Amino acid sequence: MLDENVPHVIYYIATDGSMNNDGSYDHPFSFSWDSILRKLNSLESGTDVTIIWKEGDYYTTLYGISFSDKSCSRPGHIILKPEDGKRVRIIGGEKIPANCWTRVESDVYHNRLWRLD
Repeated sequence: MLDENVPHVIYYIATDGSMNNDGSYDHPFSFSWDSILRKLNSLESGTDVTIIWKEGDYYTTLYGISFSDKSCSRPGHIILKPEDGKRVRIIGGEKIPANCWTRVESDVYHNRLWRLD
């Protein structure tokens, strides 16, 4: 349970959000973990934060979601949760656009993910 005497903010994240938004329900942030950590570091020290994920699939690459004393310099509780009653999936890896696939056989597709030149 969060202490009512400690500053507390709530941020929303959505698949169609923007880091230029204010993080409110109607103007959520996009999922950019580095950018979210920068927002957290700009808060008053000790501020508790709740990050609510709006429904959708979120793709995380390279480092995933992590906190450390180097990534988040301010103490305080950080709660990550889905929006009530909504389905949220955090998926490791990048989504490959549908137009990158080539049909090889009736139900076999090929995608060249990188080139070894």
